[in-house]
Amino acid sequence: MQLVEGARKINHLRFAIDEPEHEVFKSIVAFEDDTEDFPLGDLRAECEPNYLKRLDEKMNKLIEDDKADVLAACEEILRLFPDKPIDQTEREDGISS
Repeated sequence: MQLVEGARKINHLRFAIDEPEHEVFKSIVAFEDDTEDFPLGDLRAECEPNYLKRLDEKMNKLIEDDKADVLAACEEILRLFPDKPIDQTEREDGISS
């Protein structure tokens, strides 16, 4: 699940740089899109256990299939944007980065 949380964070933080639509983010955005319906954190406690089990199986399969691409994208992001400061304040759209 940490990969899902990380992808969600990166997907939001990409708007803190001058090139949020850069191609390097495509696999992160795609993975986040594929996993956006999976509950994380406190939301998991609100789910019925059997439903959560089915979602976890799907999520774990997606993680297994996409992990290498997502991690490669992370490495490339760090290589391409090594000196980009990330503002950890709330953005105009209300999302805390």
